[in-house]
Amino acid sequence: ETHRYEPQDLGMWIKRSKKPTLQWVLLRSFIQNNGSIGWNDQAAADNVKDQKKELIKKLKQVFWQSEDPIPWVDNEKCYKCLFVCRVSASTE
Repeated sequence: ETHRYEPQDLGMWIKRSKKPTLQWVLLRSFIQNNGSIGWNDQAAADNVKDQKKELIKKLKQVFWQSEDPIPWVDNEKCYKCLFVCRVSASTE
């Protein structure tokens, strides 16, 4: 099933500043890196682990999942999405 989500749909929006949260920025980084972020990637900043935990919490709340949808893949040395996500042609 395909569905388009905006930061507001996933609870990743700061109402006062009208900007997306760092979790949304991290999710976009996963999308731009074909669903994975490794420690050698520029997107893998020092706080990736903390932001990833918050991102997982938000994704579980929205999609009622019990397992981590972005686990660490040891043999690839990266976090990898178990779901497919992409930027729509209208936002590229």
